[in-house]
Amino acid sequence: MSETELVIYLLVRQDLKMSKGKIVAQCCHAVQDLILACEVIEQYIVGEHPKIALKIKDLEEMEKIITMCRKEHFLYHIVVDAGRTQVPEDTKTVLGIGPVSKNKVHKIVGHLKLL
Repeated sequence: MSETELVIYLLVRQDLKMSKGKIVAQCCHAVQDLILACEVIEQYIVGEHPKIALKIKDLEEMEKIITMCRKEHFLYHIVVDAGRTQVPEDTKTVLGIGPVSKNKVHKIVGHLKLL
């Protein structure tokens, strides 16, 4: 993967203790909404469609990263759960960022560990 290739990052809250299936579903919601809102969709589709899932500690860390995304004008989407299964209604579960070039977003997500 080149440093300029467009990537979607999926930041999953670890404090919610969601099951693997729940995490996958929440990440899918984020990808779907980012793709629908994306202005560079053709450029993203031409590539390999990379998605990277990362761990974030909690809502506080999510909100700090959202603030940084706004400052940098990165496309992001917050997945808010309907509360039908494992987490209460209106819980922010996953933050999706991108598609964005890896070298531009590194200062925001470079410290995070893979899920």
